[in-house]
Amino acid sequence: MVPDLKHKYLWLEGIINHGRGRTEIAEVKYREGWKGFENADQPLYAAVLMLDLAALYLEAGREAEAVDVLQAACRILTSFNLYEDTIASIGLLKTAVDRLQVSETVLAEVRSAMRRDPLVALPKRTEPGANIPAP
Repeated sequence: MVPDLKHKYLWLEGIINHGRGRTEIAEVKYREGWKGFENADQPLYAAVLMLDLAALYLEAGREAEAVDVLQAACRILTSFNLYEDTIASIGLLKTAVDRLQVSETVLAEVRSAMRRDPLVALPKRTEPGANIPAP
């Protein structure tokens, strides 16, 4: 499944604005992309986008919001059959989230692993209907 281009564009706008320090615009674009992927029944892409939104929250000192988003992302990500190193990264993130000890470093590693995993482009769902919480 290829991500819907409209929603991917919103996600990329979020990434660009995030990188330029326009965090309010970035948050809006991330949330719009998240909702779009949710509505298009593309939970894997929603979950990967949620990692970027959580990074924005962590950088802004909004740890509670980051943890909420990461808990939801971990639930979605664990429902997919991804490569072992990606699964290991998600496990590390889930442990950090469960302990409420999420760091930007751990999150950066998971984000990087997700982008390297070719199955993100061709996901194989192991559980039908992964629940995606509303943005």
